[in-house]
Amino acid sequence: MRIVVVVDAFGPDLGADAVAEAVVAGWNAAAPDARLIVVDPSDRRISEALDEADLLVTGAASFDWEALRDSLVTEVAAAAVARGVPCVVLAGQVSVGRREAAAAGVDAAYALGATAGISRSALVTLAERVARRWSR
Repeated sequence: MRIVVVVDAFGPDLGADAVAEAVVAGWNAAAPDARLIVVDPSDRRISEALDEADLLVTGAASFDWEALRDSLVTEVAAAAVARGVPCVVLAGQVSVGRREAAAAGVDAAYALGATAGISRSALVTLAERVARRWSR
């Protein structure tokens, strides 16, 4: 399974690189056979990476109504939809309903449930849980 990881920062203490590392660590713990490709959010080659992907994992501190209007999550979700690739969002908080998420191209959204101080270890644990579900 080939998974493209494109994530944004989860706040000042957990930048995009640290978030990507946590997602990869959690995913590898639960699904070591998966091949993860981390793409920098500012890289315009996201669509190229998605051409051979089986799944897109994206995320940010919050997946809410504001994120539905203009965010990295909706940008990469649209690219995933164009290629028929499922999109999963990991976030500190998710306040978007399933219908709204699906309309934006998001197949599932998972929240840490933290309002502040999102930790790397909590994100690793969430990524493990999501990997168990999506790496089948």
